[in-house]
Amino acid sequence: TCTWTLRWFIGLLPPRVNLWQCAWHSGAGKPERFLCSQSEPADATRLRQIDAPFQCGPGDQLFDSFPETALCEIQAIVIVPLLINRKMQGLFTLGRTGSDHFDDGEVDRAVTGARFLRVVFERDHLERNLMSRKLVERAKGILKRTRHLDEEQAYLLLRNMSRNRQCAMVDVARRIIDSDARLRARQPAQRSPHS
Repeated sequence: TCTWTLRWFIGLLPPRVNLWQCAWHSGAGKPERFLCSQSEPADATRLRQIDAPFQCGPGDQLFDSFPETALCEIQAIVIVPLLINRKMQGLFTLGRTGSDHFDDGEVDRAVTGARFLRVVFERDHLERNLMSRKLVERAKGILKRTRHLDEEQAYLLLRNMSRNRQCAMVDVARRIIDSDARLRARQPAQRSPHS
């Protein structure tokens, strides 16, 4: 029995991925159990130093810091770091109830699964960045139209509003867009000259 676990560290949004997809893409077939967690194991400092996959079992300090080992009666685990932009963002583990070590092919499948997850994380990150840019551009357009500013002035105003409110520029942009939509909704529909 194999159990796949994705553990992402606090501050990182979970990817929009089904762990079954991850197992399927890695060639592992259909594992019986999947777990997700957004907490760091007890020995997170040591885990953040991992830069390559490794195996461990009962008796190893790291093994006991994973709650899924007790929950699923796991006897052997492969831990694969999820490195995104060369930073540890989480862990992908493959556990088994038998005490046999994982062979190279199984470790390779866990690494492939982790690579698939990394690509999904990066895709989601890029999509969020693109959406943020679109919102900022839209808010700049509103500021240009309503305050008669040029591109740079609108950007500087948006940036200063963000700094003064101590929040992300995209949050200020959302407020500007929402406010503009509310103002437009309250204005009576203007009649066209042809009606």
